Amino acid sequence: SAVALAQKKSDQINALKSVLRGRLIFINVVDEIYRLMPSQTSLVGLMISNGHTLSIQGISRNAVDINRLQNGMVNSSKFSNVNLDYVNKRITQDGEVNYFKITCQVN
Repeated sequence: SAVALAQKKSDQINALKSVLRGRLIFINVVDEIYRLMPSQTSLVGLMISNGHTLSIQGISRNAVDINRLQNGMVNSSKFSNVNLDYVNKRITQDGEVNYFKITCQVN
C-alpha cells in the first residue's frame, strides 16, 4: 500500500540521517577553506585526525595573508579552537616565503 511504502521510505531516510549525524562532510570543510584562502596562499598539507581535528599546512609570500586565513577560520561557524601552530620564514630562489601550520576542530 502507499502508506506502507511511505513509511518504509521515511524509515530509510531516518536511518540515513542517523548514520550521517556526527559525521564530517569533508567537501564542506574543503569548500570553506577554499573560500577563506587568500589568493597568494597555497596549501601543502591537509589532515583530519581523531574524527574532527583538522591540521592544515601551507605556504604564503605574505604573513598578513596567513593572519587573514586564521581570522577567517576563527570567525567561521565551521571551525573552533583555531590555533596558528607556527610560521617559519625561509629564503628561496624566488624570495622569502612563510611556511605555516594551523590546527582546529571542525564543527
